[in-house]
Amino acid sequence: MSTTPETSDFSEDRQLDVTIGTVKRLKIFALRQYNQAVKEGAHSVTSYWDGYIRALGHLIEAEGE
Repeated sequence: MSTTPETSDFSEDRQLDVTIGTVKRLKIFALRQYNQAVKEGAHSVTSYWDGYIRALGHLIEAEGE
């Protein structure tokens, strides 16, 4: 079965076995990586970490849904 966005079943409601603490630690790690990339002037790298940080923020906001 393909898992491309065009064919994935996004209605699947399986639980993700990860703690909110883990997600928060990943966000802290990502913020550090982002700040380091800013210091180094690595703009393409900061874009990557910005997206990663935003995605983790969405997970934190979705807690309990």
